[in-house]
Amino acid sequence: MIHTRRFLSAHIVPLWRWYGAGVVLLLATNALAVRVPVELAHGLDGLRAGSDMVRTAALHVAVLGLSIILTRTLSRVAFFSPGRHAEFGLRQELFAHLLRLQPSFYARHTTGDLIARATSDITFVRAFAGFGLLQAVNVVVALVLCVGQMLALSPLLTAACALPIGLGFALVQGGFGRLLTLQRQSQAQLGRLSDDLVGVIQGVATVRSEEHTSELQSPGNLV
Repeated sequence: MIHTRRFLSAHIVPLWRWYGAGVVLLLATNALAVRVPVELAHGLDGLRAGSDMVRTAALHVAVLGLSIILTRTLSRVAFFSPGRHAEFGLRQELFAHLLRLQPSFYARHTTGDLIARATSDITFVRAFAGFGLLQAVNVVVALVLCVGQMLALSPLLTAACALPIGLGFALVQGGFGRLLTLQRQSQAQLGRLSDDLVGVIQGVATVRSEEHTSELQSPGNLV
């Protein structure tokens, strides 16, 4: 938790303007999205009544669709951009820290593990700072707006829909701990794989150097 708070204060909080704009855009996106079914209902009512309400509803749906495309795209830009900035700052901080460490540290940690931490681990952090926060905010906003709209239409139907959703949420939470364990194992295996890869590449250079030396020392070349 200490490292998480430090990361948030150093790399996320300074980018609050980006995230603030993203939250506003997500609110607009979901507010427009919950209006689409309402306009479709108006269009169906007009179709049954044989009135011109169908054309008006179709126009409203088209405008809402275009507006959703625009706000959704901008919300992604607003959330993904600070994720990239956080990734860049974290990579710089890690590189500067590695330069200050003593040789004893590198004796305890393999090259592959350090490579994995500097590449894939930071990539996951960037995903959390961008896509992860986007999804977290989007789920909360969508739930609040959608549930409010559903309750306005039919509280009974809303309760019937909430039951399987709650069950699915409980199942997901039950498997979340297992997912974290597997993710840690995957990162450890990736570190070992990176270390083996570095060893193979270094070994190739050594073998090629020895082959070149043997060729130079062969009797034919000496003559």
